[in-house]
Amino acid sequence: MIEISLDSLNLEEEELKAARELEKRCPDANASQIVRFLRARNNKLDKAEAFLNKHLEWRRTYPLFNNNIDKAALETELAKNKCVYLGDAKDGTKTFICQLNLMGKHTYDDIEVSMSAMVAIFEYAESILEPLEKFSVAVTLKGYGWKHIDLPWARKMIPILQNQYPERLRSAYLAPVPFFIRGTWNGVIKPLLDPITKDKIHLGKNESLYLEALDVDLLPAIVGGTREKAPTNDVVIEHIMNTVYTK
Repeated sequence: MIEISLDSLNLEEEELKAARELEKRCPDANASQIVRFLRARNNKLDKAEAFLNKHLEWRRTYPLFNNNIDKAALETELAKNKCVYLGDAKDGTKTFICQLNLMGKHTYDDIEVSMSAMVAIFEYAESILEPLEKFSVAVTLKGYGWKHIDLPWARKMIPILQNQYPERLRSAYLAPVPFFIRGTWNGVIKPLLDPITKDKIHLGKNESLYLEALDVDLLPAIVGGTREKAPTNDVVIEHIMNTVYTK
């Protein structure tokens, strides 16, 4: 992501005024963070300031950003390609895919490493998105079973997505969603989501959900697309090794 000023974001007068005030209060934040965190709190300045300051503190203390996650272990986890960047859709939307059948407690040794791998993917997304741009994600549950359910991981990761990367998710499409997963979704996962995030998540019985909403030429065959297979996380690994681990 290229750093730019608030004035270049074509904000409405009232929002620009609030953004400039938030910039004064949070001088360590960039223009993208200022506007996104402000919007995530409905332009309520005091709430946005508290929200953004919590985020900045998180960035200062999160293990990944302090070289407290083993480099080799992180690279190994990312190389499992649980969630990867597919590219730009025809309408320009940057699109990711997550394969939940590759997830679960049995797929990692250290939950902090596993979570840091997902944060690394978010950080890569930050690096390629325009300041106020959003991404879409296809989440496939094909081959997903009881052993893949990992509620401790979900309870930790969902707040990171919502609180540390607000106003980045455009839409998430989950399919095929079996009956037993709907119970977990409604009883455990849904209560963790704020109303804005809930409205962005769409559940479907089959792959037609992806094909109707996303670019079929971008999607791999596992979700009904024309692409033979999804790419790997090589670009994410390169990015995180050249940013975090060179400090």
